[in-house]
Amino acid sequence: MLLGVAPAAFAANEDVEGKISMGNSLTSGTTMAAVAALTDVYGYEYLTALGNNDVMIESGSVELEKLNSGECKVIMILEESVLKARKEDGSKIECIYPEDSVILIPSTAMIVDEDNSAKQCLSSFYSLCPHGK
Repeated sequence: MLLGVAPAAFAANEDVEGKISMGNSLTSGTTMAAVAALTDVYGYEYLTALGNNDVMIESGSVELEKLNSGECKVIMILEESVLKARKEDGSKIECIYPEDSVILIPSTAMIVDEDNSAKQCLSSFYSLCPHGK
């Protein structure tokens, strides 16, 4: 496993060619946000390097299976997915944080059912913020 290296370093690393997996940015908003952030930091050359290294595009559950089986050496996945696999499945995989930075992507705080309007939802948010107290 590549411990503590910058994402740009493993994107072009021949030792992991064909053994990198990440989500599909066309079907996952989180992956799309991650790809946009990585492109801002490393440029389009980063994506080209991943493509040249035969990155596999698939779902998070498949990524974890392939990492656990050894089919993949590096995956790009949500931290919470790794922590859940460790807790629930006893997985031995670990989160590795890049040495140069991490990507922070906000997650959903709540889901509002159809019976609640946007106005009620905004009212709830306002009451939680400092200006609403």
